[in-house]
Amino acid sequence: MSVVVVGAYTRDLFMYGPRLPLRGETVNCPDYAEADGGKAANQAVAAARLGAKTWLITGLGADQAGQAALALFANEAVDISYSRIDDAAHTGVGFIIVDHDGQQLITTYAGASAQLTVEDIERARPLLGGATALLLQGEIDAGVSLAAARLAGQQTYVILDPSPVEAFESVPSLTGVTILTPNEPEAAVLTGLPSATAEQVAAVTGVSTVMITRGGNGVEVFWQGKLHRVPAPRVAAVDTTGAGDAFNGALAAGLDRGLDILAAAHFACRCAAFSVARRFCIPSYATASDVSFE
Repeated sequence: MSVVVVGAYTRDLFMYGPRLPLRGETVNCPDYAEADGGKAANQAVAAARLGAKTWLITGLGADQAGQAALALFANEAVDISYSRIDDAAHTGVGFIIVDHDGQQLITTYAGASAQLTVEDIERARPLLGGATALLLQGEIDAGVSLAAARLAGQQTYVILDPSPVEAFESVPSLTGVTILTPNEPEAAVLTGLPSATAEQVAAVTGVSTVMITRGGNGVEVFWQGKLHRVPAPRVAAVDTTGAGDAFNGALAAGLDRGLDILAAAHFACRCAAFSVARRFCIPSYATASDVSFE
């Protein structure tokens, strides 16, 4: 029983302003902060905090941000023994602007995580083959992520968060992926439809289980040939940054706990709602004592 995550760690730089800037516009922000981030790192910590034995395969530079990452993973009980430390690369960085409603704009630089290779993934073959869940995203090369999917065990839930979605636009096949978790804009890109359903995403991508995350409107799940609606708990949003990562990490933890796909989606939705009521990504994530698996 374990969760494995492959992808990026970044040091996130946050600016909090009254609104998001328009194209070419400057907006003065009265607040600034730094925190740990990167989709893979976020998802790994989210799963580990919920009690899942968790490994992260990422890349770090031998710089101050890389040292901060090592301290984070040690503190959060995330095993990074299959990760690589690159003395010649910078640790990744994310720039995030958050408005007064908690909505955000995000850009990322993968840095050392972009140096991950298929050979790095192949070294983790025994780990991948025995995992309950494998989490993948779009912040590193799609070929590396999908190599991990191919090495996963037959009973492994391979969960792909297609974000940034551009990483997968030219990928001919998502072979090996068992659960796809796009948000609404990503679902539109994947299908070419402005308001795609989870069933339509499944038909276009060939992935049998699709969960479209719809923010405060919950999650639409296509599973076993049927559509299901998973409501989101009502909370006052403070910062929606990283809510999708909270959802994916909790989904993996729920599956690792033995929940079926629909029950795990309900659990993950509660964990995502817990996170948006707090600032930042990792500091906002729930523990097993905060959100019940029931």
